[in-house]
Amino acid sequence: MKEIKRYERKFWFREELFNEISFEIQKHLNPYLYKENTAVSHIKSIYFDTHNFDFYSKRIKKYDDSILYRIRWYGVVGSSSLFIELKININSLKVKKRIEVKPERYESFFNDKHFLSVNNLACIFDEYIVTKQDKKSFCFFLSDACKHLQFIEYKRLSFQNSEKATLRITIDEKIRSSILSNENHTDNFLSNSQFPFSILEIKSKDKNHLIIDWLNPLIENGLIVEINKYSKYIHSVASTMNGNIIKPSWLKKIGG
Repeated sequence: MKEIKRYERKFWFREELFNEISFEIQKHLNPYLYKENTAVSHIKSIYFDTHNFDFYSKRIKKYDDSILYRIRWYGVVGSSSLFIELKININSLKVKKRIEVKPERYESFFNDKHFLSVNNLACIFDEYIVTKQDKKSFCFFLSDACKHLQFIEYKRLSFQNSEKATLRITIDEKIRSSILSNENHTDNFLSNSQFPFSILEIKSKDKNHLIIDWLNPLIENGLIVEINKYSKYIHSVASTMNGNIIKPSWLKKIGG
């Protein structure tokens, strides 16, 4: 299991400004090339929550140690590894714990009968998780309380001068979210939502690196707008689910 700790700043901007924003970033950072020798990655995630949206509620209220659970893959299913992840907020620090599952190990994750094979997951957890606390956290995936599948996909362009560089900037565009109709199918949706902006994120292990002087003109001219509380999962639930749930503040700004 791998653990990633970092600090983040988030901005949004109108999609028609994509070329202008990315061109400005490339003056200072190189496009990051993935294993497929491309700078663009197609990311797909499925998020899990309880029937009462307990994790959604804790995250939108910004509780310390709030957790999100998801399964993520890149590109076409079966072409690369799948990641079982939990994300934890600890004050301003973001902690991501992930288990990498090779394509040959997760065939039963994507079949018509059992989208999530509890037995298969249990074996993977036994193999990769060491501490009792992590086992307790990840085992939510195995519990009856694990419900509410939210599917989110988008394209990501990354900028990073080297693999070991501490600063990374990403732009996510064409962000689409859906409610999966049941736990057995990954292609049937109850409702869909298209996010009208692109998201720029600054990510670094050093909090001081989040302040970037050459981005200031974009901020001062209103080309990018800081929206640190934004969350793809929070927006997905708020824009696709009906019911008595707390709505994020940015929803009104985009007419939601």
